[in-house]
Amino acid sequence: MKPDNVLEELERAQRALRAAQILHASDLFEDAVSRSYYAVMHAAKAALLVHDVIAESHAAVRRLFGSVLVRPGRIEREWASVLARVQDQRISADYSIGIGWDAGAALRLVGDAQAFLRRVRITLPPRPRLPQCPPLTATSCPHLLPRAQRRAAAPILSVQIGFAGSFNRVVRGAPLLHPVAPVQAGLCRSTPCSGVL
Repeated sequence: MKPDNVLEELERAQRALRAAQILHASDLFEDAVSRSYYAVMHAAKAALLVHDVIAESHAAVRRLFGSVLVRPGRIEREWASVLARVQDQRISADYSIGIGWDAGAALRLVGDAQAFLRRVRITLPPRPRLPQCPPLTATSCPHLLPRAQRRAAAPILSVQIGFAGSFNRVVRGAPLLHPVAPVQAGLCRSTPCSGVL
């Protein structure tokens, strides 16, 4: 399991759900139904990724959700029904002409998507905790030396921003920030430091 991929799918699901809610409030019911489906689909993909299963198509998401999560008892059968129902309604909303959607029907599907996302979040393992910064001193880490000496050495630091290194940036001669904010973790690549930034 790659935590970054799981989080990315969950974030996409959350954005799709938010879009569905905004579209519903704007009386754009067909589009709200469509976005509700994508919220459910991305949440289902996140749940599958936890088990190292990658679904490459809409049909594969539906099939694998049942075989990987429902049949072994990892999630209740009703959630596979929600996935199927929302997918069928999305196809109808996107491609059928002349079918009018009312506010109540669209709102039920937005609510189903919200409940589905909430249920999938319960299924997922907790986020791993970021490592704590060890106490660093000038003798244990050359980055804590005076600025002139640091510039002479011009170390390369790899700074990871976000959860589990979702964005990497290499900075030459960057000052060490210590302690690190909760959303930042990095590893000092210079020898002999190799400490957590």
